[in-house]
Parts: sequence; structure tokens; C-alpha cells
Amino acid sequence: MSFPPYAYVESGQVKGFVVDIVKEAMDRLQQDYELVVQPWARSLHEMKTGKGDGLFPMFITEDRIYFTEYSTKPLTYEYKSLFIRASDAIQYDGDLALLGDYRFCRVRGYSSGPVFDQAELNGTLPYVDLANSSLQNIQKILHNRCQILVDDRNVAAHLLKRLKQSNELSLLVDLERIPSYMGFSKFGKAKSLVKKFDKVHQGMLNDGTIDKILSDYLGDHSQSQ
Repeated sequence: MSFPPYAYVESGQVKGFVVDIVKEAMDRLQQDYELVVQPWARSLHEMKTGKGDGLFPMFITEDRIYFTEYSTKPLTYEYKSLFIRASDAIQYDGDLALLGDYRFCRVRGYSSGPVFDQAELNGTLPYVDLANSSLQNIQKILHNRCQILVDDRNVAAHLLKRLKQSNELSLLVDLERIPSYMGFSKFGKAKSLVKKFDKVHQGMLNDGTIDKILSDYLGDHSQSQ
């Protein structure tokens, strides 16, 4: 998946602050690994079959616990947010049902957090268009192909800045702040790494390594672990 600034490819290299956290942990474990950025839906399928050994960052959801072992502590926190075009007058008063006539766009295979996922599942939000990436969805809302974007706040800010369109969208609301974890496939070769990963991850929290990584990418907006 391309999920900047968490995980993405730039100049042929896999980058991102969560990538740097996982790389450091694997290096401390002296564990060989290969990082691949690909569509989220494909990554989930490979976790289910054991073709993929790990996936990050991941929410804990009811359907994923059958094929995923999670790290004890989150790698980061994600803000699941709604965005609108700056020129639109859409308002949100805390009730998603009142937005049911609008067309949303979100990434195929992603969890958009329990609040949004449940509203979509129960039919409260019947008009949800899917795309394979956040970038595609931002382009859709900029071209009026949907009215509300559902995505991570940091991802949207990063991509809009890259497109030089930061003033074109406005944050409507942060729906949820959700912990996001390192996941290991229960059917992959790396399932035995969970406890070892937890130990080195805690060490990185204790020695300030994670704070430094977050500061390097997010500056003053770095998220408390």
C-alpha cells in the first residue's frame, strides 16, 4: 500500500515513519526481511493465506483477528477523518446519518474506523465509492466525483501538500483516533516473532528512538505513543 507519511515509495525506496520503526525493530532482531508496497486489499489477502508474513500499520478488527497476531503496543495512532472541498458548505453535527445523501470516497479494503465502518455496513451511508489508493480518492474529490473524502488526516495532508492543493480541501471532522499495530500472519513464517518484536519495540519506546523518528517526519505534530 502507499500510505504516506506512514509507508510509501519514493525514488525506488520504501520510506515512512512507521517503516523506519519496523526497520529498526527488525535490525535489532537481526531478522532478514523484505518490504513491499502494494494495494491494501492484496496485502490483506496475502496475510490470510500466509504468503505475506507481516503487514503494518493495521487496525484490530473482528475479521482480522482470525488471521493476524498483533503487537502488544501500537506502532502509531491514525486519525480517521472526513474532508470536504473548501468551497462546499457541508456541516457535521455528530450524526453521520445526516450525511447519508452525500457521496463518500474511501480506499478499497481499508478500515475507516469502527464509527464509519458500522455506518456503512448498516446502510446509514449508502453512497460510498472505492478506489485503490488515497491519491486516487483525493483526485476524485478535487474533480467533484465525490463530496466527502474519508481518510487518515496525516495521509491527506501529505498528499495535498505534494499536489500543491492544500487549500482545496477542508477538514470536516476527526471521527476517531485509533491505535494501529504491527500485524503478523498466523499462517506465515514470521508468526513466532510477535513476542520478540514486542520486546525490541518496548526498548525503542524506552530509549527515545521512536520519539526521534516521529519528530523527523511529523515535527511538532508527532503523535504520542
